Amino acid sequence: MRQMKLRTGLILKLGLLYRMMRRLLSRALALVFALGVAGQAVAADDKDKEGFPKTGLSWKLGKNDNQSLSVAIMGQFWLRNIENNPGTINAAGEEESNTWDMAMRRMRLVAKYTYNDRLTVFTQFGTNNVTFNNSIATSSSHTSRPTMFIHDFWGMYKVSSGNQFYLGAGMNAFAGVSRYSNCSSFTFLTLDNPLVNYSGINRHDQFYRQIGMFAAGELGRLNYRIALSKPFTYGKLASELIDGDANNNPYVDNAVAIRSTKFSVKGYAYWQFGDKTSAASPFLPMCYLGSKRIYNLGVGFNLYPESAAYVKEVAPSTLEVEKEDRLEIGVDFMMENPFDNGSSLTYYGVWYHYELGKNYLRQAGIMNVASGQTPDAATKYPQGKGNNYYVIGTGDIFLTEIGYLFPESISLGKTRIQPFGRFTYQDFDAVKEAGTVYDMGVNFLVAGNRFKISAQYSLRPLYEGTVGPDATAEIAEHRGLAIMQLQFRL
Repeated sequence: MRQMKLRTGLILKLGLLYRMMRRLLSRALALVFALGVAGQAVAADDKDKEGFPKTGLSWKLGKNDNQSLSVAIMGQFWLRNIENNPGTINAAGEEESNTWDMAMRRMRLVAKYTYNDRLTVFTQFGTNNVTFNNSIATSSSHTSRPTMFIHDFWGMYKVSSGNQFYLGAGMNAFAGVSRYSNCSSFTFLTLDNPLVNYSGINRHDQFYRQIGMFAAGELGRLNYRIALSKPFTYGKLASELIDGDANNNPYVDNAVAIRSTKFSVKGYAYWQFGDKTSAASPFLPMCYLGSKRIYNLGVGFNLYPESAAYVKEVAPSTLEVEKEDRLEIGVDFMMENPFDNGSSLTYYGVWYHYELGKNYLRQAGIMNVASGQTPDAATKYPQGKGNNYYVIGTGDIFLTEIGYLFPESISLGKTRIQPFGRFTYQDFDAVKEAGTVYDMGVNFLVAGNRFKISAQYSLRPLYEGTVGPDATAEIAEHRGLAIMQLQFRL
């Protein structure tokens, strides 16, 4: 009976998905036509030979033009409708089941300097996740808005005569685990990343950047990267775990992040069966818009020692803290196949195995604008307020996404059309039932990824019950999120 109710609920949600997508598409189409749809489509592979975007302003420097400086501006604006988790309290202190908002997902200023085609200095400045409800109160009469900060600041030197070996250091995004863990935020196939690809985001890193040294290169058809980093400290001291949480309950058999002084080592490599791509950029496209024929099989890892811990009962009334290493493993496959008629098919699939600590579980919601949750709802639905859901945990995750770029003969003037879909399966130790997330939408590529409009509708699982070693949490239903995005890159 319960499964029948869940299936009925999911069918109703899919009906809602259709209605919301139809509404979003009509608005997106109106905006596309309002902008004139006169732009010429630009491939996602519109990059220099090192893999960085060609967009923006660039200058040749030096007596022999052996130096160059380029600057670009990038941004993503969101219009959203959020079906909130039960008991969500909004910014006005009122219970709210549905929220409309506007936000800036990303705002970036990028600069790159090169010397003699060997030395590269790269920096990225900006901010993320600016909403109407993420100001910080600094006094009774003043608030501070999210501030701009340095995302990337690193230098890299090409040691070899070819592309076999690059060496660099600084605040960087050369990561391990998977392609999605090294992705470019402005060449997604879907509207945004799925969050499951960053297990420690904004805890052990700064928007997945860390301070460290890295090496990258190409050995035949093998494209590789490896990095040694000093992650940012986050969490409790291990000695504090027995004291417990805010309710003085010790973290028995429930791991949490703790402060660690260890280095982390991470790497990712993929074999290129089709066209080869550069190893000199940390940012890997998730879609090339048919400009390349890609067949890549990859594997990666990330090891961060003694960065998690839990409390175990070694004898009656005797508790002891057990430290654990965080280990992430990923295996993935990417395919992009252009066709003779100008269309292309893009596919990506990845399996993650996360060992993040015993029964470790983390909930999150991108740009969650909710201010709280009623006590009864918080007890019944432990993933929390707003658009929160369980994203990361010890266990296994399988993700697959697919998209099709229609040929120019099926377009809106010069605007290309690319529908897409994504499915995520999350099997975490700390919940009783595995979760499923559904995303589907469409990209309107006015000028490739330089200027595009995207619409996406997502369904996330809502758990009811307890989580942890004796979990009873099962999926009660799925809740929706509709987004329309305007992306520009100048």
